[in-house]
Amino acid sequence: MRGRKLNLTAQHVLLIAIAAVIIVFLAFAPFFLGYYYLSILRDTIMWAALVISWFFFSSLTGYISLGSAAFFGTGLYFTAIYLNFSVLEGRWPVLPFPVVILLAGLISFGFALIPGLITLRLRGIYFAIATFALGTACEGIFDYYVTRVMGTYYTLIPPFDSETTYYTILATALAVFLLIFILYKSKFGFALRTIGENEEAAVHLGVNTNMVKTLGFAISAMCMGFIGSSYTTVFTVTGPRIAFDVSYSLLPPIMAMFGGIGAFYEPIIGSVVLSLLWHFLGVTLVHYFLIIIGIIVIIIAMFMPEGIIGFIKRNIVKLTERS
Repeated sequence: MRGRKLNLTAQHVLLIAIAAVIIVFLAFAPFFLGYYYLSILRDTIMWAALVISWFFFSSLTGYISLGSAAFFGTGLYFTAIYLNFSVLEGRWPVLPFPVVILLAGLISFGFALIPGLITLRLRGIYFAIATFALGTACEGIFDYYVTRVMGTYYTLIPPFDSETTYYTILATALAVFLLIFILYKSKFGFALRTIGENEEAAVHLGVNTNMVKTLGFAISAMCMGFIGSSYTTVFTVTGPRIAFDVSYSLLPPIMAMFGGIGAFYEPIIGSVVLSLLWHFLGVTLVHYFLIIIGIIVIIIAMFMPEGIIGFIKRNIVKLTERS
């Protein structure tokens, strides 16, 4: 027992040290990276935060959501409209941007509660289709508002410099990581994992599954809203089709599966690797990179269903047992 306790402590120290080095690197990245590489790093951070937001609910409960675009886009477009009305047109009071991000997340949280109560009665492919439809519905709602009420096809956003954009997304992502990690380690996270392992058993253990699922779904949506709001700073003009792009719904589960969903850090690694691979192949093999990415994902799904991290762990264990 003592040896095991010391081993766990050493692991914790190592993880904290790695996290500290990464945070320091990210904090000083604008001082030694050019605009192009900084934009790649910025997008990678955004995808990592979006993936971990998806992981918190869908991976733990087994309810695979394809509705990330609905909440990411809601946060993004609410922020775009607010910045347009306040900063550019002076029709609304100008609030500190962290407050705007907080409001965007709370709107996504509230928006997720109502469909969450309905869709979470569904399971499997029916739940996935229902959540995917949320993104399409939200795009239609904002498209109607922009074209019919605002009388335009797009929304202008005041420009942000590259460093402000980067640090805004970084700070928001770190806040999301911290919030989700705390909840992941809490009793609430344990309740979500219990539902994922056996929902009927969770009921017998006294877990209010409907409340836990709905709240977990809404918290996941809120974090996506935070990220979407911070990502608004990337654009100078946007529209519903940009904000609610289907890739925001489809890529998070793919990236999570790519890295693995066995531990908190696995989907983060998967999102980072796949995002960087996406940018690299998109520049070097412009006409073929989507085919290559598709083949890689198929190979992972067929031969490494536990993800690349799980595959590495499994083979390390095998090598250890042989030796």
